Amino acid sequence: MIIGKQKQENGEHYASVLFFLKQTFLNKFLHTYAIQVDTENGAAMPFMKIEKNELLSNFAQSLIPHFDSPLGNNPNLLKIKTFELLLNLAENHPKIFQMFWQAQKNIRQDLAMTMETHFCQNLSLTEFAYLSGRSLATFKRDFDKQFGQSPARWLKERRLKLAHSILNNTQKPIAEIALAVGFEDLSHFARSFREQYGYVPSKLRQTTENIR
Repeated sequence: MIIGKQKQENGEHYASVLFFLKQTFLNKFLHTYAIQVDTENGAAMPFMKIEKNELLSNFAQSLIPHFDSPLGNNPNLLKIKTFELLLNLAENHPKIFQMFWQAQKNIRQDLAMTMETHFCQNLSLTEFAYLSGRSLATFKRDFDKQFGQSPARWLKERRLKLAHSILNNTQKPIAEIALAVGFEDLSHFARSFREQYGYVPSKLRQTTENIR
């Protein structure tokens, strides 16, 4: 649970409260309070807007004093307050648990779309597999079947291809480009670029500038 306070442009302040829930925690709550979830008609949307009500407003206000004191880091208090929120939602917004259940199913996504959407992010293969809705073993098997190469090789080539295009068409610094396409180490980027294209990034930049 995280509470954040921020000042808006009009000078007024607002506070946000974020809850990060593990599936095991949700399962324990559902079991403890015998909450029934309609798994036959799960919510289609990956998010839900909940209208403000007095109970939720009072709950949010009750959190502030706790987190301004040493009790804010007490795991027992965190559990009780989180259960309080979930009980409120179970009573007034039961469909939200259908959304949680659907998220647990981890619906399989289109592999090519997943990779094209996230290839610039410095994620592990396990994280790419999760985003695609697959186990790591299934992800590797499906990837080889669809792309004919390993995920690591595909990621390197795809990132270098984008870097080559950016170098050709912009004046952005090489280090900035390397970071933007997913390379955290500039020397690794330069070495990989040379292996792929036969010359270092700075050489391409010099050639491009001479042509212009």
